[in-house]
Amino acid sequence: IDSILNEKVTVDEYLVQTMAGDTSDTGKVHMQLKYKNRVFYGFAVHEDIVMASVLAYLNGINKMPGIKMKKVEAKETVLELV
Repeated sequence: IDSILNEKVTVDEYLVQTMAGDTSDTGKVHMQLKYKNRVFYGFAVHEDIVMASVLAYLNGINKMPGIKMKKVEAKETVLELV
């Protein structure tokens, strides 16, 4: 994610909570981000804690006014069977 941002975003706080439910367990992520000396919060819930973290980061970034993205070419990985 950081490789496509043109601005510096800092994660100031990161909190993970588990949410036990009847059918499946989920993780809830709260994230405090700092951008240009302003604070933004991102939140997400997902069964995969890594995915919840990414979604919370994106949720916070989407609240930032004027954030610019740069174009990144997709890198193709080729696997060769021997």
